[in-house]
Amino acid sequence: MTTLLELKKLDFAYVKDSKILDNIDLILNQNKVYGLIGKNGAGKTTLIKTLSSVFNNNVFTMKYFKFFDKEVQLSSEFYRQNKYTVFTESESFLNWTFLQYLEMVCQLYNCSIERRRLEFLVNGFKFEEYCQKEIRDLSTGNKKKVFLIVGLYLRRPLLILDEPFDGLDFESTEFLYKMLLEYKQYGTVLLSTHFAESVVRVCDYLYILENAHINLFQGNVSEWLESIRK
Repeated sequence: MTTLLELKKLDFAYVKDSKILDNIDLILNQNKVYGLIGKNGAGKTTLIKTLSSVFNNNVFTMKYFKFFDKEVQLSSEFYRQNKYTVFTESESFLNWTFLQYLEMVCQLYNCSIERRRLEFLVNGFKFEEYCQKEIRDLSTGNKKKVFLIVGLYLRRPLLILDEPFDGLDFESTEFLYKMLLEYKQYGTVLLSTHFAESVVRVCDYLYILENAHINLFQGNVSEWLESIRK
């Protein structure tokens, strides 16, 4: 397997001597789906936001960060162009429509809009009637679909998803399962979730975040589900 991302010795703290993330090592191989689980407040969203270049480097330190076996900064254009994040909640671009947001993102990522592929995703998420509505007027689930459709459409080497199943209806959840499994043709997915079913359905590997530390589950993901049921 070829490594896509390698993060070594990440420490994150808003307050000195009170670490949210402590000595985190993370490796993501290409063309895999990784689950990230942990109790509420364990630091999952903090880790995802760090990987998504949300924070200034005055709240975290790390030994190195490699992407495609190249040591880069989290804020680098090379990394930014090759990853996309769907956050669990977003209050950005609320006065835009889905199509306006998609066009803007495609400009940022230097990609064109292929109508056939776009229509497949829109239809799969049952989103046809909402494409021209302002994001502010959409339900929580439909807001989530805006960013999921864009992320899946872009096909970046790294797709990061923070609680992607929250707010989705049954049909959309099943469609997302299918799309995540197919996404491995194009790149790697890191997703945080509190749904055990989603881990078993789509994840090849599982990271567990607990007490500010992270561990890769040693074994098949289905074995993890059995272990928590005992």
